Amino acid sequence: MSRRKTVEELKQSGGWVHLSKDEQARRLAAEAPLTFEFGTPPTPKGLSPREHALWRYYCEALLEKRVLAKTDGELLLEIIRAKSLGDETKLSECVAVLRTREPFPEQQDANPVAASEPTRTIPNAADTAKIYAVNVTAGNIIAGKYVKLACQRFLDDLKRTDITFDAVGAQHVVDYIAKLGLDLLPWQVFILANLFGWKLPSGLRRFRYAYVLVAKKNGKTALSAALALYMADPLGDGEPYANSYCAATTKYQSASLCFKAACQLRENNPHIANATRKWKAAITWPNALFEPLAANSEKLNGLNIHFGCLDELGDHPNSSLHTVFTSSTTGRKQPLIVSITTAGASREQIAFEIRNRAVQVLEGTLPGDSFFALVCELDEGDSPEDESVWIKANPSLGVLVPVENIRDLAQQAAAIPSTKHAFLRYSFNVWSSSSLASWVSITDLNAQGCAYLADADAALSPGQRAAAAEQRLSHVKQKVDLSKLDSKALAALSGNRGRTCFGGLDLALVNDLSALALLFPPEKPDGIWECLFRFWCPEENIARRTREQRVPYEAWRDSGHIIATPGEVTSFEHIKGEVLALRDKFNIKELGFDRALAADLVGGLENAGMKVLQISQGFALSPAILRTERLIVEHKLCLYGHPIANWCFGNVLLAHGYKGDCRVEKAKAREKIDGAVAAIIAMQTHLSQPVLSADPNAFKIRYL
Repeated sequence: MSRRKTVEELKQSGGWVHLSKDEQARRLAAEAPLTFEFGTPPTPKGLSPREHALWRYYCEALLEKRVLAKTDGELLLEIIRAKSLGDETKLSECVAVLRTREPFPEQQDANPVAASEPTRTIPNAADTAKIYAVNVTAGNIIAGKYVKLACQRFLDDLKRTDITFDAVGAQHVVDYIAKLGLDLLPWQVFILANLFGWKLPSGLRRFRYAYVLVAKKNGKTALSAALALYMADPLGDGEPYANSYCAATTKYQSASLCFKAACQLRENNPHIANATRKWKAAITWPNALFEPLAANSEKLNGLNIHFGCLDELGDHPNSSLHTVFTSSTTGRKQPLIVSITTAGASREQIAFEIRNRAVQVLEGTLPGDSFFALVCELDEGDSPEDESVWIKANPSLGVLVPVENIRDLAQQAAAIPSTKHAFLRYSFNVWSSSSLASWVSITDLNAQGCAYLADADAALSPGQRAAAAEQRLSHVKQKVDLSKLDSKALAALSGNRGRTCFGGLDLALVNDLSALALLFPPEKPDGIWECLFRFWCPEENIARRTREQRVPYEAWRDSGHIIATPGEVTSFEHIKGEVLALRDKFNIKELGFDRALAADLVGGLENAGMKVLQISQGFALSPAILRTERLIVEHKLCLYGHPIANWCFGNVLLAHGYKGDCRVEKAKAREKIDGAVAAIIAMQTHLSQPVLSADPNAFKIRYL
């Protein structure tokens, strides 16, 4: 039998051209040597999500070792099937084939991702955060007032020397979350860069609490789920025995929102899928877990929380769950509690209280160096009908939130009035408040004329400004030995009574502050009014208030802004002694007071010779409120930047009556307002004085 000729022999003999095209292709395929080309094999169709995730994982791992060939598709499928079935024998055989293979040379190009699978660009955390902050503050990106303040805070913090920005730490969390399959938007990168980039000198994270207010469907639940996985994963935050929890108003809501999103992200990343076990209501690592919790706060004591996510805080009916989360982090070195929410149904909820604190931290009224806040909402005066302002509450507008969807909801709200409240709440973070309005702006309180009088005083601390003003306004300029003065000097000294002032007293027994305001009308008609303050608080309550209310009462006491009275309740006798001492120092013409709690104290002051006046509350204070407001807006009421006074003024909410008058809404105030109430009482005391005419003929009898 003759030997069959090869392809090369047929070409040399001329017999190759006589073969059909199909025969030529068959002969070439039969004689083609088995060759390997470095790269990714085509992704098979019909893979399940888990199989697809495993396919990507093994491709990336083998490409990194440079042992993957484009013809290894069947081998990869066998590995995936063996892994799914737990067939260790078959898995070992497949892996052995790859281990015996020599790595492909470096000069060969790989195709790490199949052509049908587009690559994901991971943003640079530090650069993206800085560019976002610069564009927001410059107005290139439309944002609300408080987002601008958050961005300005970030840029200002870059100049500080007591904290550092760790670009590597910020990039680590961004890389981790991007590998989970999330395409991070600039505002989300800005949040992550702040939370994980800023470090204290000890190397620990600066921020321990974060409040993010953003409208619905902007990607907040997916972001919080990714954060929960990162904080629990030993390859993420790296904290030993880290426990992450999410909680909503019900266990079902916790499991169906944040936890469900975390489970989907887990399936997208084989590293996490292989390193964890998924239970019905938990994802566990060997020494860590992520678990959704029920809203039953009474049964949650004893938690040791490294990361806690309070999902949709605006739906929480009270602060009990929030208190459990924040109090369960005391045993951790660098815990993080994140509240990501949409506006709540009313202003009486914990979400609005935290929102107000976030606003005051951003404005600089309250200290909060460990408190991160991003408040995305419409500004005062913005119309929901103006599409250009929608992005203020919806930073993902046009990407995750289609503009057409909001247009449809706007049309529905216009046609069906009963849906308008929900539309404004969920789409624009408008809190329900048909009769309440904010009073004064912290920007006005920090301006010249309200915080200081002359440019040179801007560099002084509030305490130094107030001390200088007290010395100037007092009739006691310095200590003088009266025995060495002659009769003429004594007469001149007794005539120096200083500027006339009016007092306002607002007392509290236990929970509130007791406040005294001394209001000095200007000597010239168009001059600046000045106001000095005294605040009292029971000594035994200061530490507890600082801890529970997260307001710096201890720092205010140490700086002299709060006077501590002995005991657990306010000592009115102590206050009476100080008020009488102030009477000897200042020319107090009359002291106004609210009759609540003041009967005995005011009676003692009146017996000591002080002129007092009872001031009615409610809408009767409307003239004083409006006059005070006008003076602040015109920058003609100087409070000298007193931190407690500014805090109290910033907490005031007004209720408007049908006659156009207004009153202070104490029950619904953001926080303590005693200093502002005392100043209003002082103003009302001034307005209650009889008008004295300077015309010498005003009361002259005329005969007709």
